[in-house]
Amino acid sequence: MKVYLKEIRLRNNLTQAELAEKTGCTKQTISRIENRLFIASIALSLKIAKVLGADIEDFYKLDTKELNSLKVKKEKIRL
Repeated sequence: MKVYLKEIRLRNNLTQAELAEKTGCTKQTISRIENRLFIASIALSLKIAKVLGADIEDFYKLDTKELNSLKVKKEKIRL
């Protein structure tokens, strides 16, 4: 999974600390999300998206391999 949170945060001229304060989490949490060390809960993801004026889909994207894997699994289920 690709994480574009840092790019979107920087476009909004926010530091990790500022985003953390606005979303009620810690700077370390934001850093860990940006570095793919932590996957935010849906609730936190929604808060981040709201602060950044974005959709969750804007900062989490599945890569091609992951998407193809999902298609294969879906096809196996239909059999």
